[in-house]
Amino acid sequence: MRKSPLPRRVLRLVGKGRRGAEDEVDEELAFHFEGVVEDLVADGWSQGDAEAEALRRFGDVEETRRALARLTQRRREREGRSMSFDGWIQDTRYAVRALRKSPGYALVVVLTLALGIGANTAIFSVMNPYFFRPLPYADADRLVQVGHVDQSSGFTWSRFSLPQVEDFRQRSRTVEAMASYHYRSFNVTGPEGPERITGGVVSEGLFDVLGTEPLLGRSFARGEGGPAGAEVVVLDNALWQRRFGGDPGIVGRLIELDGMPYEVIGVMPPHFVFPFGSVRLWVPDRRSAASAPRAVQGDLIVARMADGVTPARLEQDLGRIHGELAAEHPDIDGTWDGVHMAGLREALNFGWDILRAGLFGFLAAVGAVLLIACVNVTSLTLSRGQSRLRELAVRNALGAGRGRLVRQLVLESAVLAVVGGALGLALASVATGGLGTILPEDFYRVGDPGLDGRVLVFTMAVTLVTPFVFGLWPARATTGSDLTTSLRAGGAGGGHARRVLRVRRALVVSEIALGVVLVAATGLFLRSAVELGRSDLGLAAEEMLTAEAIPPVSDYPEREDRSAYWTQVTERARALPGVRAAATVYPLPLNHETPRTGYALPGAEPPEDADWPVAYTLWSSPGYLDAAGIDIIAGRDFLPGEGAEAESIQPVLVGRTVAGALWPEGDAVGRTLVLQTSDAPTPVRVVGVIEDHHHDGISLTPDPILYLPMERRAFQRRFLVLRGDGTPSAFVPALRDGMRAVDPNLPVDFRPMADVVSESSFQWTVGSGVLGVFGLVALLLAALGIYGVVSYSVSQRTREMAIRMSLGADGGAVRKSVVVGSLKLALVGVAVGLAGAMAVGRLVESFLFGVAGADPVVLGTSVLVFVGVAALAAHLPARRAARVAPATALRSD
Repeated sequence: MRKSPLPRRVLRLVGKGRRGAEDEVDEELAFHFEGVVEDLVADGWSQGDAEAEALRRFGDVEETRRALARLTQRRREREGRSMSFDGWIQDTRYAVRALRKSPGYALVVVLTLALGIGANTAIFSVMNPYFFRPLPYADADRLVQVGHVDQSSGFTWSRFSLPQVEDFRQRSRTVEAMASYHYRSFNVTGPEGPERITGGVVSEGLFDVLGTEPLLGRSFARGEGGPAGAEVVVLDNALWQRRFGGDPGIVGRLIELDGMPYEVIGVMPPHFVFPFGSVRLWVPDRRSAASAPRAVQGDLIVARMADGVTPARLEQDLGRIHGELAAEHPDIDGTWDGVHMAGLREALNFGWDILRAGLFGFLAAVGAVLLIACVNVTSLTLSRGQSRLRELAVRNALGAGRGRLVRQLVLESAVLAVVGGALGLALASVATGGLGTILPEDFYRVGDPGLDGRVLVFTMAVTLVTPFVFGLWPARATTGSDLTTSLRAGGAGGGHARRVLRVRRALVVSEIALGVVLVAATGLFLRSAVELGRSDLGLAAEEMLTAEAIPPVSDYPEREDRSAYWTQVTERARALPGVRAAATVYPLPLNHETPRTGYALPGAEPPEDADWPVAYTLWSSPGYLDAAGIDIIAGRDFLPGEGAEAESIQPVLVGRTVAGALWPEGDAVGRTLVLQTSDAPTPVRVVGVIEDHHHDGISLTPDPILYLPMERRAFQRRFLVLRGDGTPSAFVPALRDGMRAVDPNLPVDFRPMADVVSESSFQWTVGSGVLGVFGLVALLLAALGIYGVVSYSVSQRTREMAIRMSLGADGGAVRKSVVVGSLKLALVGVAVGLAGAMAVGRLVESFLFGVAGADPVVLGTSVLVFVGVAALAAHLPARRAARVAPATALRSD
């Protein structure tokens, strides 16, 4: 018989894809062709005639072949997808059944992962509104803030006067729109009660620059700013909801601000924030750039870059403008070192550097916790894989390939990770509420911390990554062993067990190293908090109560009226039972207000182009030193009425640092110094020398301080400071009643001075608290890891220990060998961790207080803690090993 014109079907071993489909069709066509030929030959046809007749009957073979190949390829793709989907479903069900047979393992893994994933999700939820949630402005990437750069301090957000703002607006070639703003406190009165609220005073085009439309009403129209503008106000959404009950009819209603009626023209959307969280309303700037003094610089600039302009080009343009203005106004613009610009998210957050370092540091810490958790779970999974060698060998012998077995084991890890991720998300939702209240409200953020789409995506990503971290490698290591040998050996897998033990030891070393780093970082911040508590602030902060008020000009138009108000409330405060002293001061120490004044000896003033030594300057009324607990070294406090006469030389109180710099020989009382003022140096006479205290912030050295008499300035805004017997907060009700008796419509904010101190020390207290929790978790996980590896090692050495005890070794020697082996393992991890801890210490040293980054006390304590934990974690398995009867162990083996 001659060869068929079509391929002969021999075996159905065909490839995949289009080529495989064509091969299958060729085989089918050849099979049917040969059948037709055989039938024709049986009917008496010759071989050649039969083949020709068969070809005629088949018609256009090539077209038929192509059509059938397409249909075959589609069928095979459908079958492949169906078989793949069915296989995944089958493996998932098998994974769930396998985990139900090991509930202890599953529970430990789920709880461990939930802890790690939940901690990461909680920290990311807190970071989200500060760093990742979109800004509530249109095309926010084109928005920048501009500030002056201070020559002496390098501070980059010094402000502009209205004439300077107007000059920048007119001369810029790269800005589409520009606006300015500042903020201050407003007294809001009405049927809802008096309340002091921070509000923004903005140029009328600010909302257009930001590109945000109000939720209700409108924003400021052209002409509503300036001296001839209208008394209108735009409300923050939270204030509208809280104070006015979310009344949709609020637009057009009049409310009282500082005793004046303002018409509400709009309400902003819920997530709108500008320039920071506690600003709750906005009014147009009523000043005129034409008449405003150039030297009074109190505003910052917000600009929208023109389309196509790069930040580098804008910065160059702003630098050009500053250079021109510095040449035209050398005594004002020329005193600045240039201008600085930054994106709006960074610029509006005055705590950006601390916030970024702190939150990303916390994220690194919880990432380390999750990594330690994954190391622990990896160790557990390796041990479980060792106990399942016989099961896997049987499945392999029945036809399951190694790839299928790896997939099965990874699926089990994925199931545990998904359950752990869901539980971690629930834990994070609870923890986020508490963590979100730690940071001050004035830090710029978009909305509140909480679970949103970004947080869910982050959690999902972490959850899906963890199975590959703790599941893939153990799965490959388990199935990579000689499964046939394991089957013949009854699942013992001695060589594999030794490899698993070595790997588990390496994993424990790594988690101890990570734990040492985390515990050491925790110790550094804890020691910082302790050193902070020991530091002398120079104030009796724990005994002080402060009350802040701003009598409005509408009700107190003259300085005498304001002075009379403060005199009355001070007298009422002093008359309260238990009060030892009360007085007024401005500004309040540690309240983030830092006016400074240059000082020098008469005749020794620095040249015009030189910098003066400066001291933080405060104004106080008589009795303030006693109310604040500030010690007098020499001289006295101010006397009533002292310094009120404009023609007399003004008295001054100087701190120890200033007195020592000017009169190192002592006896500063009665001496004269001059203060740097805008007109000419002003002479003042020292009436007292006081102990220095912290004003700008808490540091290792107190700040240089000057006090001037309050009577000379009669500030509208002041702080009443009260010091008495008992808890400061206990005086609030009586003091509130006394101040309301003087003016029932004037809102007053009460704060214990200890709360003000806490705001200045939050980076150490919060850091130590949050890291303390993470450090304890890392310590617990490391202890579990040591316990697990020692227990596994003991189970593998049961025969060896039985033989040793049979030969005369006592239980104490066995316990000692187990514990010593554990300590050796721990010491390796501690050595690696110490190197990492010192590196981390160098990174965070600038955020510590009174503690070096390589503090020997912290590092030594971390070593002792982990050595102790290792010994404790090894003690229980060691006792169990020593109690095993040799005969029993040898028979079971």
